[in-house]
Amino acid sequence: MSVVAVLAFQQLCGVNAVVFYTVPIFQAVGSSISPNLAGIIIALVQVLCSYVSIFIIEKANRRFYLMLSSVGMLLFLTALGMYFHLKRLNVDISPLGFIPIGSAVMFMISFSIGYGPIPWLLMGELFAPEVKGIGNGFAIATNWSCAFLVTYFFPIINNSLGAHISFYICAGIMALATIYVAAVVPETRGTTLLEIQQILNK
Repeated sequence: MSVVAVLAFQQLCGVNAVVFYTVPIFQAVGSSISPNLAGIIIALVQVLCSYVSIFIIEKANRRFYLMLSSVGMLLFLTALGMYFHLKRLNVDISPLGFIPIGSAVMFMISFSIGYGPIPWLLMGELFAPEVKGIGNGFAIATNWSCAFLVTYFFPIINNSLGAHISFYICAGIMALATIYVAAVVPETRGTTLLEIQQILNK
């Protein structure tokens, strides 16, 4: 179940919402940066960081990168939520115009070094051979179900409660993800399948 939970967190962090709704988000912000340019910047950052993650993913433990990723996303989602919250309260946020693009870029970096690639690695490492087919299918179905839920409800929550609530919810989920990985997910780097199964059976 560790794999299923991590793959669920991968989507519940709101990454697809940030990617799909980058232009509407920056239109709502009223930033001096063109919303379309912001969307291009976010996409380029994601591509670059995904490439870089190939070279750093084996440099430290899986759990370390997952927790680093979730804590980073927690901080930058909270920053986005606070920005939209202040905007909704009609506070002068003109000196804070750097927060949306900066937070979105750092969010994508945080995602790409941990929750982007590592859940797929864990899927290949944590399932025993006899259940790998069923387990992988269920994990992938969970992942895409969560992706659907996020992309479906994100604009609804934005329109009814405000964008800040959407970002606060995703930040809260990342707090839970950090605790879950620290408490439940086993370390798989440099570990054999037998050793992993022994850890899971304890």
